[in-house]
Amino acid sequence: MNRKSLKFKLLTFIAFIVVLMTSINLYSIFNTKSFEVKYSDMLGRLMKIDGINQDMNLSVLYFDKYFTTNSPSDWEDYIKYGESAMNKVKSLQEVLDNDNGVILLDIKGVIQSYRESGDRTLKKYTSNNKADVFYPDFQETKKMAGFCDDYVKRLQANYLKYNNQQYKLLENATRKNSNIIIMLLLFIIIWCIGFAIVFSNTITVPLEKLMLHSQKVSKGKFEAVKIDYSIYEIEVLAEGFNKMVKAIDNLIKKIKEKANVEKQLRDQEMKNLLVENMLKETRLKVLQSQINPHFLFNTLNTIVQTAVIEDAEETEKLIVYVADILRYSLSALEAQSTIGQEVEIIKKYAHIQETRFRDRIKFNVEVDDKLKKLPLPGMTLQPLVENAFIHGIEGREEGGIISLRIYKRDNQCIIEIEDNGVGISEEKIKKLLACEEQSSNCHHTSGIGLSNVIKRLRVLYNFDDVFSIESKIGQGTKMFIRIPFSTKY
Repeated sequence: MNRKSLKFKLLTFIAFIVVLMTSINLYSIFNTKSFEVKYSDMLGRLMKIDGINQDMNLSVLYFDKYFTTNSPSDWEDYIKYGESAMNKVKSLQEVLDNDNGVILLDIKGVIQSYRESGDRTLKKYTSNNKADVFYPDFQETKKMAGFCDDYVKRLQANYLKYNNQQYKLLENATRKNSNIIIMLLLFIIIWCIGFAIVFSNTITVPLEKLMLHSQKVSKGKFEAVKIDYSIYEIEVLAEGFNKMVKAIDNLIKKIKEKANVEKQLRDQEMKNLLVENMLKETRLKVLQSQINPHFLFNTLNTIVQTAVIEDAEETEKLIVYVADILRYSLSALEAQSTIGQEVEIIKKYAHIQETRFRDRIKFNVEVDDKLKKLPLPGMTLQPLVENAFIHGIEGREEGGIISLRIYKRDNQCIIEIEDNGVGISEEKIKKLLACEEQSSNCHHTSGIGLSNVIKRLRVLYNFDDVFSIESKIGQGTKMFIRIPFSTKY
């Protein structure tokens, strides 16, 4: 039989889940984007309708002003705003429904009459400056403007009613889409649970049977195990076990035929030891076949290569940064690092967060180049910056800023981490500095919390004032690390 390996089945399952979840996300994003576009169009049209009224008011304003000032610029503004109102009417005629289109035609006609009456007023005014000559047309022009204002208000009311209907349709469509997504997610959850149960049984049941037979073998019952398996690795393990049992059984039979009772007893002890060693070796091979951290790095490298092939430069950059941070967090915790290496990890972490949150967050890094080679315990700055992000500014809608400054002052290297987040109470600062705060670090990339960093710094530098915090609720937080240049560790 052509049985699939455990690795192949796991990767196939993961790939299927990734494709399914990606499809659901894309579907959700597409529908949300469509809703935003339609809603934006409705608002844009409403603003254009309001713009018609504003342009006509400005046109009338400059029309009145011209007959007071006789300024050509006022007349030009009267014409400009009148044409602007007409252009908005024409642009709306192409997108509004029939009911609103009729009102737009009325507005268009009123604006044309307004312009014609205004032109007649100007001709009579320039040919004869007497008020009784041009004033009737002057009044007629303003009357047309008033009609236009009435029509615009009707259009606004009518279009708001139309928008309300459209919004309800969009709301119903969004609700249906949400229900579809929820049903798909429930399906995925149920399917994953079912797959996990079936898949675990295909592994545990044969292994339990193999374990029971190994216990029988250890007691001297050399029987071949019969297992129904669908995974290649278990098939190989079972066949190897059967060959081993058969070989041991044959060996024991030969020993029994050639040796006396005492030798048989001694050989039986040796046989038991041999069986136990083989079983231990088998278990060791099973353990060694498990996934180790190198698999994660190799997988990330494979994804990077795929991103390079597909010209996804930003994706490649993000994956490389994630791999660097993971590799550094695993290798640098117990090793001595430098300020320069720590800052490079901060920059990569900052790039990932800025890509994730866009304009909501900004990182500033200012480092004295002369201090980059200064020794520093590995994974010191990244947990502090991440702590400022998670507990300080992650909840902000916009304007979050984290600044890292490293400079020399007196005979010390000062590392300053500042955020404009929610701040920390004095009571909590005291607990943190006393290393009494035992908050969960499950959201930290490295799993290292603030108390852990403080303890390491104090032990390594033997200097209680090596770390301090300044903060006020609602005004942000500053954390300081002070490293004397004479300190060695």
